[in-house]
Amino acid sequence: RLQGMDFDLEEAARDLYATGWVAFRRVTLPLILPGVFAGAMLAFVISMDDFITSNLLNSGGATTLPVYIFSLIKQGVSPQLNAISTLIMIVSVVLATVAFLLQRRQ
Repeated sequence: RLQGMDFDLEEAARDLYATGWVAFRRVTLPLILPGVFAGAMLAFVISMDDFITSNLLNSGGATTLPVYIFSLIKQGVSPQLNAISTLIMIVSVVLATVAFLLQRRQ
């Protein structure tokens, strides 16, 4: 979606004295929002599939992380759940940043 976008639209917004943030929010974001939404839905569907597979194939002695998080959610929001969610988010952001920097270096 971003590759096929006409960057002249954002440049025109900048020529009309829009700041970088305003040009992104008013021009770029509405154009890429369907792609972002589709990516989020795809990630959700894949993660639900992984959870269902883990839950169905769960053996008596081992508990996988998705099943453990689901059991914490059923019990209510606890500090453990908040800590696990924060760690998962931090690891994801760090990995995405490293991948971005490595790709940019090439």
